[in-house]
Amino acid sequence: MVGLIFMRFVGLVNVFIPSHLTDSTAERLFKDGVAQMNKVCPKMLDSETRADSITVGGEKTIVYWFTLPCRLQAELNIPMMKQFLTAQIINDIKTSDAMRPLRDNNVTFLYRYFDKTHVEILDIEATPNDYE
Repeated sequence: MVGLIFMRFVGLVNVFIPSHLTDSTAERLFKDGVAQMNKVCPKMLDSETRADSITVGGEKTIVYWFTLPCRLQAELNIPMMKQFLTAQIINDIKTSDAMRPLRDNNVTFLYRYFDKTHVEILDIEATPNDYE
């Protein structure tokens, strides 16, 4: 399932980003960590979800790019998918030890999902206010 497997990919970022950094050090380490993660992309996370890349989307923002290579936007119940994934993402950010360094640095997470024809399905943003 899309929402259950993404943390295996997302949680790897903690290898590269220690807790409690200065803003300039955090930004450099975010960029270095993103570059390392992108070496394994694209990567199928499950039968429905491919992690395409990770980018730094601005100050303390990490953007995860996913494709559902077997699905078309019209086939999906997007409101239900967004509700399910948002709850799963926020819970995983709150509770995952792997995400702690990112939480400690007040990172904003943006998850972008696309269908097999590269049509945008949805965006989910999780800010520090969402996961504190």
